[in-house]
Amino acid sequence: MNKLLLIFVPFLILASALLYFITTQDKTQTLDQASEEKVEKRAKFLIYTHNTLRDFSDKKYHDLSSKVYVTSDSPEEIIVKMQGTTWDSFFKTLPMKLDENCLITGTGQTFCTDQINSLKFYVNGSFNSAAPFEEINDGDRLLISFGPINDPNIDSQLEALENLK
Repeated sequence: MNKLLLIFVPFLILASALLYFITTQDKTQTLDQASEEKVEKRAKFLIYTHNTLRDFSDKKYHDLSSKVYVTSDSPEEIIVKMQGTTWDSFFKTLPMKLDENCLITGTGQTFCTDQINSLKFYVNGSFNSAAPFEEINDGDRLLISFGPINDPNIDSQLEALENLK
């Protein structure tokens, strides 16, 4: 009986590992294929730091990817060409860094959440701390705001975003 267990247990472990590998590969291929699906989506975004609107009209921000980009004609509008593109994917194409706690601008300024100020994300008017990791949908509007934790300027910033044509 012990000899049978010594043969059966390693076989079971090997079979389980193989099954896991095969199912993981299938999921990865499906995600890769889905991300290659071409679309045409448009979304708007604004970034404020201490109630100062960040400017994306400089050419260093324009047409940096074929999958998601902004143009000189409308630097507050994101054009998405590939299904599954997240806000994080878009910001990674720009000469800046952004995560859920910090924004490092294209000019090297750093804005990180601390005891006084915080980096806040709003999608379509609603607070959403997970926004960077969500897919960009057609017509979405993203506000990124860095300022006091209870910033009194959020409503006017959201209004400015909503008023974009």
